[in-house]
Amino acid sequence: MLTLTDQENQKVSQQRKKDAQLPTYFNAKLGKAITISRDYEAFLILQSQDTKQTMIQWLSDVRKVQESQTDRDALVVSAIDLELTDSEQKVTEIADQLTKFENFRSKVQASKYSGVIEVGSLLTDLQRGIEELAVRRDRTTHLVTVATVLQETIKGLTANEEKQFESWNESLSAY
Repeated sequence: MLTLTDQENQKVSQQRKKDAQLPTYFNAKLGKAITISRDYEAFLILQSQDTKQTMIQWLSDVRKVQESQTDRDALVVSAIDLELTDSEQKVTEIADQLTKFENFRSKVQASKYSGVIEVGSLLTDLQRGIEELAVRRDRTTHLVTVATVLQETIKGLTANEEKQFESWNESLSAY
């Protein structure tokens, strides 16, 4: 529940709609229209008409940018899809290698041989590639994250997201 000043509460009370008259918006994730909350209603009432009109215009501008996806964008999406699949596979392979080494290393009982120079040198040589594998895993995991974000950004709006964009106009214009 929002905490409002007395003046804000008075303004909200004067303009508040009855439950049956509350506007809705389309929720893209749920795939259905949702009645706005009383807190969102208060937000709408307390925004200036200019701000609400700017929001409506901005939503329209965003939709235009999303609709202007080109063939080049489609190629980029395809390339990112391939990169994402490849990177996810690499992360799995590297994780398998690290797990294999951890299992091997846990079987080596070297603590009582800590004073033996050759044992120390052998263990150091056995672990040499592990740090590089860990760095590769982290770098590749980062690539997966970046590719996923790019993929969502370039793909544009789904049909449900398009409906959601359009539905905001109703609530923004209702007050």
